[in-house]
Amino acid sequence: SAPLRARLRAWAREDRWDEGRTPRENLERALGVELPRGARTREGAAAGAPEAAGGECGICYAADGSPDEMCGNDKCARVYHRACLLEWIQSLPSSRKSFETVFGSCPYCGTALAVKLA
Repeated sequence: SAPLRARLRAWAREDRWDEGRTPRENLERALGVELPRGARTREGAAAGAPEAAGGECGICYAADGSPDEMCGNDKCARVYHRACLLEWIQSLPSSRKSFETVFGSCPYCGTALAVKLA
């Protein structure tokens, strides 16, 4: 809406963007509103229960079956099917395997991820 746009422009002119805050936090401060929170955040999901964090795989976007892996970065917190994440990580030239674990990075934020093969 026009009032929010005007507030955001005024805030941007004052150069009040705080690099120590997330873009969401900066926007909430600039606009003076609380943005809706999705269930995909770690706060919305029970610890160790990625299936409660949104239900849509961040790679194949299918909502069928429960995603069973989650990015460890709290600002990202994307969920994935284990098979999708394994295929993604194994396609990376920088991925590596140690014993029964494959190491790579999150497709969205680049955070290091480890996925067990079994």
